[in-house]
Amino acid sequence: MEQPKVQYRVTNQEAFMELQGKMQDTSKLLQQVGARLNASERERRSSQLTLKELEELPEGVPTYKSVGKMYLISPISSIRSELSEGIMKSETELTNLRNQQKYLANSMNECEKSIKELLVKVE
Repeated sequence: MEQPKVQYRVTNQEAFMELQGKMQDTSKLLQQVGARLNASERERRSSQLTLKELEELPEGVPTYKSVGKMYLISPISSIRSELSEGIMKSETELTNLRNQQKYLANSMNECEKSIKELLVKVE
């Protein structure tokens, strides 16, 4: 009779360790996605503020674009279009990251449920 009970405990222990590892991996991914989400949000806000300030300037004003350590004179219209494209790209990235964050949060909750069920089953 001892053999099946020991086998059952080993199987539960392996399942618990697997779920725990999956939960840790998901937690790390969730933190990474959160950091990328914050960075993308900051970039979008910065671009929006810059674009707002540039829209107030007349068309003939000389504007400069930062390229590495130097500044190049650029037409204001090209800088505005680059900023608009950057904002749209950031918004798309934000949407994708939010969806990924929701998926990872759901996955984390499922892992927690599975661990709780496993612990209840062991008792």
